[in-house]
Amino acid sequence: MKKFLLYILLTAALPVIRSQEPVLTVGQAIREALGNRENIASAKTDYLIAKSQTASAKKALIPQLSVAYNFRYNFVSPSQIVPVGLFFPVPTEEKRPIRFGTAWQQSAGASLYIPLFDLYLFNKIKESGINERISNVSLKIAEEELATEVLKSYVSVYSKELALKSAIDDTVRSSNLRDNLYRRFEEGRVIKTELNLA
Repeated sequence: MKKFLLYILLTAALPVIRSQEPVLTVGQAIREALGNRENIASAKTDYLIAKSQTASAKKALIPQLSVAYNFRYNFVSPSQIVPVGLFFPVPTEEKRPIRFGTAWQQSAGASLYIPLFDLYLFNKIKESGINERISNVSLKIAEEELATEVLKSYVSVYSKELALKSAIDDTVRSSNLRDNLYRRFEEGRVIKTELNLA
């Protein structure tokens, strides 16, 4: 009777178990896990930072041109007292203040910086490239580890489902065999010892 109740319970639970199965595929589960894992997001951020550092280091090798223009108005022009009487045919002691310069001043210039051979920049670019590759490798390792964990979970769930199905099939087979033996015992085709052995 206990086996019969167990059989009924398992057959009643099987459709409920089957109806609760998620429709999530392995690929979808891996994508969801990659999107929701903090260390993956952190590794992606580290990779993007390393990539931008490499790009900025490479931009330092681009020639840099700077242009400047300066206009200045002099409110007070410098003046100096000059003995102008000395320049006359008959020298005198006359002195006058004379302004030197103009009321405004302007200047313009351009400078071009071309790094032809800068070991610091070359080493910085190499270091940034190495850091970028390390970040990329650590990101790939973290993604593969997470995908492996998701696959292990799927395999575990699938093996447990197979074990459950096998247990249900075994219970059904045993119940059918027992019912068949009882029926044959009642008909008198099986003796009591065969029934007890089964």
